[in-house]
Amino acid sequence: MVYYAIVPGAFVSPLIVGKLGPRLAMGFGALTYTAYAASIFLMEYGVGRSGILMLPCGAGVGITCSTLWTAMGVYCKQQSRAYDVARGVDSSGSEGSLGFFNGLSYAGVQAGTLSAMLCSSVVMQLLGPRRKLIFGALFTVATLGNAALFLLPTAPLSAAEQAAVKAAGTTKTSLGSSLVAMPRLLARSKTMRWLFVCMISCGFSSGFASGSFTADAAAPSLGEQWLGYVVAAKAGCSTTASLLLGKVSDRVGRYPVFLGAIMLELVTPAFFSFFDLAVMKGNRVLVFALACAMGFGASGANIMVKTMAGDLFDGPDTAPALACSTAATGFTAGSSFLLGPNASLRTKSRVFTTLTVCSLLSATVGVLPALLAKAKARPAGKDGE
Repeated sequence: MVYYAIVPGAFVSPLIVGKLGPRLAMGFGALTYTAYAASIFLMEYGVGRSGILMLPCGAGVGITCSTLWTAMGVYCKQQSRAYDVARGVDSSGSEGSLGFFNGLSYAGVQAGTLSAMLCSSVVMQLLGPRRKLIFGALFTVATLGNAALFLLPTAPLSAAEQAAVKAAGTTKTSLGSSLVAMPRLLARSKTMRWLFVCMISCGFSSGFASGSFTADAAAPSLGEQWLGYVVAAKAGCSTTASLLLGKVSDRVGRYPVFLGAIMLELVTPAFFSFFDLAVMKGNRVLVFALACAMGFGASGANIMVKTMAGDLFDGPDTAPALACSTAATGFTAGSSFLLGPNASLRTKSRVFTTLTVCSLLSATVGVLPALLAKAKARPAGKDGE
């Protein structure tokens, strides 16, 4: 339900980001995360024991996190543009610092997952199922993180620089234009349609990693007590990849990094497409190796798709392009979880493999030429150095 709730929220996210600006939109978009964490914590004290609080809060997370994710992409683009302007670097092509900023933000998300998985696993093994302690810590961290979003800095720029940075974000828009912004962009931009295929694959990847891999592969192979460590290993590799690959893409280009990441991401679903789960039984090295390959590859592919969207779409198209990524992620990740109990691991792996190959072909045929054309169109004498 949470993932599917992301989709309608994505349609209004350009409006909210345009009205509030990306910093405030992130802060308000994260409020439902904090409310959801609070509802889980309060259940431990008998408040809403039936889960009546979790239902609306969970739906709220889905609806408002679309604003959070879209705003995060716009904020990273604005800050990277400000950083490039301050350095005297032309970022009109794809040699700016957007990859680094996107990687840094995604690394923060993955580092949070890593910390949560490790800490909860250690607490449960040392102290037992101390639910109040774990959920209380979750609520505390969510509250502090939410407050930090409202306090994020904005770059001090001159009036001319502010105009350049504003062009990297969104313009004020009405509700009606916000609702049709994504369909309109998809209808008129062939590049956006090719890129949308890549976004669909990223969404299914998220659902597969969180659901199918952990529940259908890792848990039966090693036991549920190892799940926290497996997820932590994946999150650790995702964090490392985010910090590394975003910066690398600023130097060598988006497509080479995307190509390497997507090939690594293919390892795990391809393995399950041809080998039985019995091969993994008790094999910790293999389980962790597949988790790390998925974490490193999926993180790199996800960051590159968002960065390519930021490179290719400017001004009023920035937020709708990023909202397309949010909507695609919500729908396909939700579909992946829905497929979970109704299909075998091999079937889901083959679906994932097919989508990943389609993503690779779409990036090669439709997105790469657009990136090359935009880089070639940069003003003479601006080489990004």
